[in-house]
Amino acid sequence: MLQTSPEDEYCLDDLGRICPVHQTGWARERWQDVSSFDEAMEGVAAFAMTEAFPDENEGLRAEELSDLQAKRYLDIVDAFYLATAIDPRFGTWRFVWQGDTFFTMRPDFVFQSLVTNLGEAPVNVLESAVRKRLLDNYRELDALAHALAKGEIEAKELYPVEWWIDFWRIRGIVVTKPVLEQGDGPLATDNPLKTTERNTLLTIIAALCDYSAIDLKSRGTAAQIARLTEQFGVAVSQETVRRTLAKIPEALESRSK
Repeated sequence: MLQTSPEDEYCLDDLGRICPVHQTGWARERWQDVSSFDEAMEGVAAFAMTEAFPDENEGLRAEELSDLQAKRYLDIVDAFYLATAIDPRFGTWRFVWQGDTFFTMRPDFVFQSLVTNLGEAPVNVLESAVRKRLLDNYRELDALAHALAKGEIEAKELYPVEWWIDFWRIRGIVVTKPVLEQGDGPLATDNPLKTTERNTLLTIIAALCDYSAIDLKSRGTAAQIARLTEQFGVAVSQETVRRTLAKIPEALESRSK
């Protein structure tokens, strides 16, 4: 199976800034009034790096592995995520500066970096930071580079999840299936919500996300909402947000019957 390329989603303007081809869609406005684009980009990069490279990386969570398995077929970036629990694409989103919309980094930058063994030249400060952090995973990068050079994998080909697990295992990189830790099950409360109450609250969350143009199915949504809770002053962890969002489809289905 072949993946589609995201290269048609953006273009570079005369100043080398990454501009979306289509201007519709949600964009962060936090840097709208910053005096210069370079200053705005510095702030954007610092913020995006926290989403692309979490401070604590304990490997894939059960929900993350389940999401990958649900895809059935993975591209190279997903395969890298499978092996490292790192997906820099979480740091790719739109932001507004002085009324214009830009991408934080090129939507295909991570892909191009992996298939060229970091040979893709960065065009802004965030891409430079991402490239530097990717160097920490030299074993995985080297394995992909050798496989591509020998024709064992094709850059734009999609392969089954189990095929990628074997790919990493053969090269001494074991993808272990995570075990749910204490507290990873249903959210514990002193007075557990009844099913109807829970589904009602989840439906309200879904409606608010839709109104705010937050795509519940998009990568990085849990990180985005967790960051919003921090800005609101009552922080909720990214993992808790992810577990909560995972319950929404079932809640919506039950209320539609």
